[in-house]
This record gives sequence, C-alpha cells and structure tokens, in this order.
Amino acid sequence: MDKALLYQPLDTDSHEIRLLRILPVPVIPVEEDGNRIDFRLEIVSLDTSPKYFSLPYEWGKYGSEQPYPKAFVNLREIPVKANLALTIARL
Repeated sequence: MDKALLYQPLDTDSHEIRLLRILPVPVIPVEEDGNRIDFRLEIVSLDTSPKYFSLPYEWGKYGSEQPYPKAFVNLREIPVKANLALTIARL
C-alpha cells in the first residue's frame, strides 16, 4: 500500500484524526463475484465530536495463497483479511 497516495498530513493543533468511512454501496459496479467493499478515508477534527467506532486491525503482508476480498479506499485497492471483511459485512 502506497501510504503517500492515501494519507494527507494531519494538523495536530486541530486534533485531526483519520476515519475510514464504509460506503453503503460500491462506488464502481461490483464485479461478477460481488466481493467488493468501498471506503473513504476522511480527516476530521476531534474538536467537532465526530461519531465513530473503532475496530482493532493491523494492515499487513499477505501471502499469494491467502484469498482476500477486494477493498477499495479512495478508489485504490487495498488487500484486507477475511476476518475484517466479515466484520464489515455484519455492520
């Protein structure tokens, strides 16, 4: 994952954090397998009291043999593990 393409600098004086918004429908039509989740990475200030919840998750490396759903953050494909995809599907 090329972090420079996804992450914009945060203003620590404004107490900014990054939130990953789960989009309700795919931004781009779903491929035939229907295995796609879309997200938007947003910067918000904690001073605005945004409503959010957190999921513990560690982005990591994946072996080529490990299947994963297609997850797109700001239209960029990011590999995720199946446990995260299942959790998101339940949300």
